[in-house]
Amino acid sequence: MGQKTKLPTVVDEMPNISAGMFKRAGFYKKGNFNLGEFTLLLNDGNDLKVKVVAAMKDRPALVFQYHYEGHKMTEIIRLSPRESNMCPGAIIYSFICPISGAIARKLIFIQGRFVHRSVLKGSLYRCQIRSQKWRKMDQTYGDYIESDYIHEELNKKYFRKFYNGKLTKRYKKLLSKLENANGTNTEKLRSELETWANH
Repeated sequence: MGQKTKLPTVVDEMPNISAGMFKRAGFYKKGNFNLGEFTLLLNDGNDLKVKVVAAMKDRPALVFQYHYEGHKMTEIIRLSPRESNMCPGAIIYSFICPISGAIARKLIFIQGRFVHRSVLKGSLYRCQIRSQKWRKMDQTYGDYIESDYIHEELNKKYFRKFYNGKLTKRYKKLLSKLENANGTNTEKLRSELETWANH
């Protein structure tokens, strides 16, 4: 029998679903839930097709059906609604972990279940397992490295830049990151990366 790996589960690298993903896909409509399906790319490279086969309105929940390792699975994901503080009358839904009961905007898919990250004992985020040198590089040049992602976020269809005539906190944060990225000394970055690679 092979030894179990002692490496921690890296949360960032696990397949996951987010409440925002469901909203953008049109699963939540005012006073109604839509049925449909979505696909997750698993760590082994295979696709997991998940059907939303039912939606309960009196006790908000979505019912998932999918096949995992030869078994037909049914998972009831309860939802926690709250009124948006940015769009009066709009409802924002978060997930309720079926195991821990934790309320989350994101659930991780592991061993056939959708769970909150707190269920994954000993799990870490990618930034927590990086070396001290890599973390320092990330602090210094992270905004430059992620500039494509920042542009994508700013250009998303429903990205809110203003609220009551003022810049939103998220918009200001991304603008600040973009300003930092534009001020990056790329020659210094290239030199540091080359030095690092040679040691």
